[in-house]
Amino acid sequence: MKRRIILFAIVVVILEALAILSFICIAKTEIATLGKQIVITFFLISMCVLLAILVRLFSIRPLIVIGVIFAIGSGMVIQMLGFYFFPGLIKDVVITSFDNLWRIGVIVMLHFFCYLIGVFTMIILRNIIGSKHCCPI
Repeated sequence: MKRRIILFAIVVVILEALAILSFICIAKTEIATLGKQIVITFFLISMCVLLAILVRLFSIRPLIVIGVIFAIGSGMVIQMLGFYFFPGLIKDVVITSFDNLWRIGVIVMLHFFCYLIGVFTMIILRNIIGSKHCCPI
């Protein structure tokens, strides 16, 4: 069970990393305006499908653990990709400075709360859809 939780958390972080990487790469092309919207749409649809699967497989406690791992992993991914694609950021940032840690903390909290909103939305949808299809035989 613990392996499945960690596996799904890693899948969610990889999905976000791929979305951010695609967004950065497409932003540098001629189709940037349309391409960025397509990347965001695919990311949102992928996250909705993944959240629906997670809500179906896990209870609330493992979902929160996955959310925490996702949020921390997302903060790390954003930091690493930012430094890789925009190396000018490194010269002005002290990794352990309070200002940098504060910004990473805000990113982590936003990711966690967005994840929780998505999870609770999927739980509500599951209950609404499940109650309509439940009929006595």
